Amino acid sequence: MKKAIYKGVEYNVEPSEPFVDAAGNWIEDGYKSGIHRFLPEDLEFIRNEITDSDWEQRRYELAKAAMQSISQLDEFKYRFATKSESVSYDWLCRESIKIADTMVKKLKGE
Repeated sequence: MKKAIYKGVEYNVEPSEPFVDAAGNWIEDGYKSGIHRFLPEDLEFIRNEITDSDWEQRRYELAKAAMQSISQLDEFKYRFATKSESVSYDWLCRESIKIADTMVKKLKGE
């Protein structure tokens, strides 16, 4: 769903099934919001900006998910149980944050 403005009013719109407009034209690529139907050229789409605090929250969630996934790997469990020098809580945190940072960059299009 996208946010768009039509004649000064904001709507949440989504692609609609083909419809016939008021002039009798067949519209294949229109949008709808409830009972309203719109032509794409009549809408001003609002870009959904994600704030820095939103990215920090997303980064936290991604790091947490990465940490949970890595800690469930059999190799990690074995190395951690045998106190291998290459695996520690610090290592797990660093790698999880690296994964999250990489994913955030990709999501931002950097």
